[in-house]
Amino acid sequence: MKLNPIFNKTIVITISLVFLTLSVIPVNAMADPRRSNGYSFKQVPPGSHRVRHGKGHYVVHNGRFYKPGHGGYIHTRPSRGVVVTGLPLAATLLVMAGITYYVFEDIYYRKTPSGYQVVEVPRAASIGPGARVSVLANALNVRSGPGLNHPEQSRVYYGDMLTVQASEADWVYVRLPDRSFGWVMTCFVSILDNGAKG
Repeated sequence: MKLNPIFNKTIVITISLVFLTLSVIPVNAMADPRRSNGYSFKQVPPGSHRVRHGKGHYVVHNGRFYKPGHGGYIHTRPSRGVVVTGLPLAATLLVMAGITYYVFEDIYYRKTPSGYQVVEVPRAASIGPGARVSVLANALNVRSGPGLNHPEQSRVYYGDMLTVQASEADWVYVRLPDRSFGWVMTCFVSILDNGAKG
C-alpha cells in the first residue's frame, strides 16, 4: 500500500516533535520551580560542575550558581572570591577605571591565574565629576533619571565620549556629544580619566 506523501511528512514531523519533547523531559523533570528562592534542581543537571569555596561548594550550570539545600539545588548568588575555570560565551567584557571585568547576569569577575574570580560590583562613586568616559555598548540608552524606570530620552553609541557631571549608585549623569545631558549605566562605559585634580 502506497501512502500519500503529505501523510508521510506529517508522520516524520510528529515523530520528530515527540523525540524532541522526550529529549527535554529528563532535564525539566529535575527542575522544581516551586522553590521560594528561585529556580532549583532536585538532582545535579548534566553538564554541571562543582566549585569548592571555603568548607562548602556550589554547583555551576550554564554560568548560574546553585547550592545544596532542602532536597535539591537552589539558585543563589555566589560569594565574593569564588573562582570558576570558564565563563559562558554570553559574558561581557567591561573596562572600568582601567580594570578589566567580565560580567554575566550581574555577577562581576576578574581574570586570575586559576580562572575567573567573583568580585564586588564596581561602584560609580569612583567616577568623579569631570571624568571622561567612552561608551562600550553598541547602542546605549540615555535616560532622564538614574534608573530603568525613567524614560529613555536618546541614545549614544560605541566609542562616543561623554563627560561625567555627577554619579548615583550604578548610574552617571553625563554631557553627551550633542551637548545635552542624561543618565547612563556605569557598567556600559569605560573611564578614560577620573576627573580628579591634584
